[in-house]
Amino acid sequence: MERITFYTEPPAGEITMAQFEGFGFDRLTVLSEISALADSGLHSQEKSERMKHVIQKYLPLRKNNDEDLQRDRISHHILRLAFSAPDKRDWFLRQEIALMR
Repeated sequence: MERITFYTEPPAGEITMAQFEGFGFDRLTVLSEISALADSGLHSQEKSERMKHVIQKYLPLRKNNDEDLQRDRISHHILRLAFSAPDKRDWFLRQEIALMR
């Protein structure tokens, strides 16, 4: 699973409001789980297994699947907007960096 992506340009095209909400919610779920696991006392292996499960459920990136890549790109930019306030930005960036690991 290749997760390293750098989205410097916002996505083009249109999505429905339901897609916007769903994409944002799914990515927020993953980032929230990353944050919770970072603060847990679990061993690295268990953290890794839990993250793998959450990512596969909410942000899958299957090989040669443009739809997954587009969803990842859109959801990243949705949360960039949602967490653009200075007091929220640091949390978002920490979780996105952890997601790329």
